[in-house]
Amino acid sequence: MQKIYPVAATPTTIRMTAMTSFKYRLCAAGIAASILLSGNVCTAATDLAEFPAGEPKLLTDPFLQNPTEDGVYVVWITNFKGVHHKVVLENDRRKEGKRSKWNDDRGFRHPPLFIAGTRKIERMFEDAGSRLDNAPDEVMQRVAYRHEAYVHGLKAGDKRAYWIVSRSRDGQEFKAGPFTLQPLPQAGKPLQILLTSDQQERYNTLSNYQRVHAMFPDLDAVFFAGDLVNHPRRGSEWFDNFRSNWLDNPTGTNPSFFPAMQGNFGEFVPNSPYIGGEIMQNTPLFPAVANHEVSGRFRPNEVVEVNGVPTTININGMFGDPQPRWFAEYRYQQVQDSVNPTRNPAIREQWIRDNSNDFETYRELFTLPDDAPEGESYYSKKFGDVFLIAMNVSRIWRTWNIDTKGKFSEAPYDLNRPEEWGFGEHLFTPFAEGTPQHRWLEKTLESKAYKSSKYRIVMFHQSAHGLGDNVVPVLTDPLLHIDYVNGEGVEETRRVLMPQGYKARKQVWAEQVLPLIGSITAVRYEYPINQDYFRRDVEPLLQAAGVQLVLHGHSHIWNRAKAGDLHYLETSNVGNCFGAYWTGPDGTVWNEARRASGYASFWNQVEAGKYDAANYPVTGDPQGREPIMPTLANPMVEFGQTTEEVPFVCSNNISVFTILDTEMGAVRSFAFDATDTDSEVIEFDRFDL
Repeated sequence: MQKIYPVAATPTTIRMTAMTSFKYRLCAAGIAASILLSGNVCTAATDLAEFPAGEPKLLTDPFLQNPTEDGVYVVWITNFKGVHHKVVLENDRRKEGKRSKWNDDRGFRHPPLFIAGTRKIERMFEDAGSRLDNAPDEVMQRVAYRHEAYVHGLKAGDKRAYWIVSRSRDGQEFKAGPFTLQPLPQAGKPLQILLTSDQQERYNTLSNYQRVHAMFPDLDAVFFAGDLVNHPRRGSEWFDNFRSNWLDNPTGTNPSFFPAMQGNFGEFVPNSPYIGGEIMQNTPLFPAVANHEVSGRFRPNEVVEVNGVPTTININGMFGDPQPRWFAEYRYQQVQDSVNPTRNPAIREQWIRDNSNDFETYRELFTLPDDAPEGESYYSKKFGDVFLIAMNVSRIWRTWNIDTKGKFSEAPYDLNRPEEWGFGEHLFTPFAEGTPQHRWLEKTLESKAYKSSKYRIVMFHQSAHGLGDNVVPVLTDPLLHIDYVNGEGVEETRRVLMPQGYKARKQVWAEQVLPLIGSITAVRYEYPINQDYFRRDVEPLLQAAGVQLVLHGHSHIWNRAKAGDLHYLETSNVGNCFGAYWTGPDGTVWNEARRASGYASFWNQVEAGKYDAANYPVTGDPQGREPIMPTLANPMVEFGQTTEEVPFVCSNNISVFTILDTEMGAVRSFAFDATDTDSEVIEFDRFDL
């Protein structure tokens, strides 16, 4: 990759550490393919043919993870397993007149080494939907190996140069550096932290990160509120999207995650006007789980009936096919004798994940704090004067269209096939009061580390406030309505409210839903606005604990609001805006007459009284939080998108990024015209914490 330097073959003295704790390995040996209730087979990743890896190479530069008081984790990905992988650290002990083979112009003597542990990334694939010239026709395993070294023994404030080296079995060495690393900052150190989200292969990410790096080359951290890619199991979206026609049209590209955040896109498209920014090599990334980090049931290359048509399941098909975990647990109880006769807990867990949803590719790629009962699903971290709480507030996105597997209904073909239901926009990890995540949040807000922090931030993905398309429906469990024909031939409707606990949900399912299978004529879902879990159970908790900022994304716009002293900020505009829905003071509706106006089938049913219109406000924040106008300038006016001042940025041309500046005690938002390489970057909003 970038910045290659020669490496000393065998240093006289070395420091080394081995990574010994590997994460949960999916589809491990001994876990057999499982027969589902529907008759489908869950194929282990190891059963798939491998997509040709090509010549050995680094798939990424190194990236920094989870710094500690005296160290930081350095991670990188290759397309080969190799025999030796290490981090070489700049030596702080120098001798006059002595030169090392490592880099003669820097005067290092015996640089310390840290040996990396290696493991294969299991859930990484390619298929015909991959943006590659040689994309395969069916789902194939993508060969990718993750290497991680814990560089430790550092002192606070000790910023050191480092390099990575990987050696293949045939003796080739692949190197990248120098970059810089350092341990956790101490309290009182001024910090500059990038606040962002929703990269998802958007072309404007290249210009966005390039401008960020140019203006803030010494970032201390990145807080990323989810949606790093579109399909988490597709390797090229992480590493190397490339089609040869992009060379003739670089503005039509879809850059993958690491090249954009590591400033390497020029290696794929040399004539691209933007190449991204060298950020992750020098700055630790703290992401949150979002809907595009989660994939659904694991059924690669299986033929399944979709609306009566035999369909081969590809990466996109798996991504859009999650089911709730409680339902997979229920189904497991019906088949455990055949799929797990020895009652092996690992096989049970694997089966449930394969038949519900998982974010295992995300887990495999990143090393995050592990202070929560559900692992890296959510976590907290004290970072200098900043305390970050990364929650898992995510759910599947489904279409607004009626009479299909969508937000509000099930497809007619599947009404009496619940094994194929989508269950509306169900939440992946519960966070309402009484759930493990909510109890953890309460405990975290009472911790000494939290209370001693000057800046207190909660980050998650899903829209808890805002003006975007995705803020409706509100964050609650879908309320199930089933139309069915009773024993006397009369059509009735059963309203089914699912309780919080998985055990209770399985009982309700067995007693209230299963007896209706075979007689169902329609399934629809409501999302009562007064049951918004975040507004009801989380926001008051954050306000009482003195949280200053909620950072989220999902609608691909910039907008903010306040609830008491609690600031809400969505700063995720990097192209492909999904719309902003706001009624101005004079009654003028900006952009559209109502959200998702293209989905007439739903709104027609709302107008007909089939759905409760009070639950689906057509403009504004669903909970009535007033949007705040930018304080310094209005990008939509400045860059010619509108003549009227508006409290948001919604544009496919204007790109926005936000910096938390602790020296100023302020959150600062910037904008520029991504279509103009000479565009001025303006600071358009600032507020104090």
